[in-house]
Amino acid sequence: MSPLSQKQLQAVKLLASGKNQSEVASHLGVNRRTIARWCENPEFTEAVATGRPKVVQKLTESVSLKTTELIEVNLPKAIKTVVHILDDVEARNCDKLRAAQLLGKWAGLEKNSEADTKSQPELDLRAYLLSLSNKN
Repeated sequence: MSPLSQKQLQAVKLLASGKNQSEVASHLGVNRRTIARWCENPEFTEAVATGRPKVVQKLTESVSLKTTELIEVNLPKAIKTVVHILDDVEARNCDKLRAAQLLGKWAGLEKNSEADTKSQPELDLRAYLLSLSNKN
């Protein structure tokens, strides 16, 4: 059995998710000083500290999954759009050049100092493009 009360456990969850003491107090219907007093309890503080990484991890996983889904849904549209610009005889040369640069970048042909500092979404996109080309 936990040495913390039900209200304290609720406060732990709220504090671990990023709420401040005033917000937690208001949500639980207690005085802010009560929350401050609970925060002086080592068991309470440890529970909050333990809960934060779990909350952050769940949030990160959720955002990563949404980003992956967004890329998977829209990547074919993006590729079709870029190819359409390249094939369009009425497209401006600067638009065609930018489309060609994007394809080169997605294919990993860009070799400069930026290549070493690619963000995770760019690396994920490149891996996804490679997986598509391997399926064909």
